[in-house]
Amino acid sequence: MPRGPRIDEPGMIHHIILRGVERRRIFADDRDREELLSRLDRTFPAAGMPCFAWALIPNHVHLVVQTRQIPLDRVMASLNTSYAMHFNRRHGRVGHLFQSRYRSRPLDDDADLLGTILYVHRNPWKHGVVSDLAALERFPWVGHGALLGHQPARSFHTTRDALALMGSDPARVRATLRRGLLAVVDDEPPELEFNPSNPAISRCRSDVRIGNGELPALVRKICDELRVEARQLAAGSRRSAVCEARVRICAAAVARGLSLESIAPTLGVTPAALSQALKRKRMALPRRKRF
Repeated sequence: MPRGPRIDEPGMIHHIILRGVERRRIFADDRDREELLSRLDRTFPAAGMPCFAWALIPNHVHLVVQTRQIPLDRVMASLNTSYAMHFNRRHGRVGHLFQSRYRSRPLDDDADLLGTILYVHRNPWKHGVVSDLAALERFPWVGHGALLGHQPARSFHTTRDALALMGSDPARVRATLRRGLLAVVDDEPPELEFNPSNPAISRCRSDVRIGNGELPALVRKICDELRVEARQLAAGSRRSAVCEARVRICAAAVARGLSLESIAPTLGVTPAALSQALKRKRMALPRRKRF
């Protein structure tokens, strides 16, 4: 079965999983781990791609990143290929290192982002790589210690914006982090209150925000990619390609700061219908447990 297109537009935030082929180890030792982190230090800042959370597990990697102008597929292809070449050359092996393409799940909102950061940073504890929360806080192969100030942040890790999700009081932020990590149950992130007025995340998104005047260009771009005519959107066509175009346009426009109410007339459907379409699309993506 052909692989479907990924939902990815500037401004979208994704939870990404890189897994070893046949669930084999992708790190033989700390030198390999440092090699991947060094590549992340170069690749993500060069692409202008913020990373809110990361964790290295023996056979997989978690990342929470935001796409900017360079497509996510291009950035990840460069990272995966370069690291796989290093690993194969160093360990005298050939063939694929990673299982299929990376997996990705677009995040819904800031609350989802906070929950996913906690979920990702708890993974070494979940998989028994560390024994308890105190060990996790000082484990060098996860971003959690940098959020607590126990370790320096890597160049690719956007700690300021991640911390801003929980407020500006350091003591309260640390308490929220610890409470959240303890609350993760059955592989699902906890439901936590987050900072409702978050200037750091707003700044992070501001450079990809668009106005209603730029919506037509976005419509043309996605319609061209899916080979549908823009006039079919507002005409109520139910062709699968047209429906897919509506969802992708909606997701991209929302990620760039437009409301469903401002998008709906262009797409020929109601805001409620767009909301439901986005929910169905997200439900069709792999769940966290399947990662």
